[in-house]
Amino acid sequence: MIGDLLYACPLCKRFDAIVKRGRRTICSNCGAQIERRGRLLGVNGRFRDCAWWFDQVAHLVVPDQEPASAGSVGTSNSGLLSKEAVLRQAVPSGRYRTFAGGQAELERMQVVDSGRVALTDQALQFLGQAQRWSFPWQEVTCVTTDAHYFVFKVRGKRCFQVRFLHESPLKWERLCRQALATFWRRRAGKEVLEFQPHVTFGWPVRAEGRQLLSVPAPASATREPLASRLLYNVLKMTMGLILRALFAVRVEGRHHVPSRGPFVLVINHEGYLDSFFTLALLPRKVAYLAKNSEFKNKLITSLLRQLRVIPVRRHVIDPSVVRNALRVLAAGEPVGIFVEGERTWDGRPLPPKVGTVRLLLRAGVPIVPVFIEGSFEVLPRWDSRPQRHQVNIKVGAPFRLAFAAEDLPAASAFLMERILSLGEQ
Repeated sequence: MIGDLLYACPLCKRFDAIVKRGRRTICSNCGAQIERRGRLLGVNGRFRDCAWWFDQVAHLVVPDQEPASAGSVGTSNSGLLSKEAVLRQAVPSGRYRTFAGGQAELERMQVVDSGRVALTDQALQFLGQAQRWSFPWQEVTCVTTDAHYFVFKVRGKRCFQVRFLHESPLKWERLCRQALATFWRRRAGKEVLEFQPHVTFGWPVRAEGRQLLSVPAPASATREPLASRLLYNVLKMTMGLILRALFAVRVEGRHHVPSRGPFVLVINHEGYLDSFFTLALLPRKVAYLAKNSEFKNKLITSLLRQLRVIPVRRHVIDPSVVRNALRVLAAGEPVGIFVEGERTWDGRPLPPKVGTVRLLLRAGVPIVPVFIEGSFEVLPRWDSRPQRHQVNIKVGAPFRLAFAAEDLPAASAFLMERILSLGEQ
């Protein structure tokens, strides 16, 4: 819903006022009508890029409409209090065997309480009906969003997920990131570089050795039954036919994808359908990294296994992801990574994740850049209704990251430049 992106009206500045009324999206305070046309948002008929409209609300400070008193949040300073919300926490749901013999842990979310989120200068709290949950900022190790949920991780505990019944998860992600950044700046003079998958205060300076492809997986681990190969081909062909029928899709540079041997496909992440476009329309069977929450039931898990998908826990640094990716590469097969780690909210590219750059430096295999444009217009992360739009997939020539293992900032900038430059051609 547009209100997930515009958590305040860009005209009257009222927070949490963008609502759905039938097929219309309006501001419940001033009556402004908002509609989406691809990348453009129209507010009372004035169409601009959605990033422009987002900038009109991103700088606003949320008013203390309902300040949390000192007694309610356990601090000397008042803080912000959310509307109704549901708190969920991850629990183990089993082990997953990846392609090439890797192992990964799956999780599912279960409801633990309902109540309200409270922010103070010292802690993130959840004032629940069952109990009061307090998470000091120095213990918070991740702040992000997942689909329509606000997600955070606390040291020593599995991740928590908050579903706001009447508010945008992006709003609370930004509020929590601002509070967390302010806390560390005042406490230790530190500036936060990344909030997800782990709160990071700067580029790692510890040098690591370069090649690090793991010992090749045994042949038995990579030998797929004929039925699995046939099923994959049927799924790929069917998916490609559907996508081409629904959207105007153009693919350039397919010849740059190596016909054999390991490589890493690095892709920007515009919209929800990015993985479907690249999986169905590019040659080679690629093992994509996908968030753990996609493995929702046995049927979907079985399907994702056929597609060689490697689960990733987005809220924590997970060494098993690196091991599983390296096992696939060592078996001579390609791996696909969305280097930004999450879909863009407003259409503007995000910087590559530090862990992704370290993995690419470590793997020492060819890197094939892929730029997708148009999928944000089709289905951005904050909408649920796809729109017809031209989608272009551009594949660039393979290259290698010729950087020292400790030179992560330069490697990161070079990597993103190689991807985005495809869109400028």
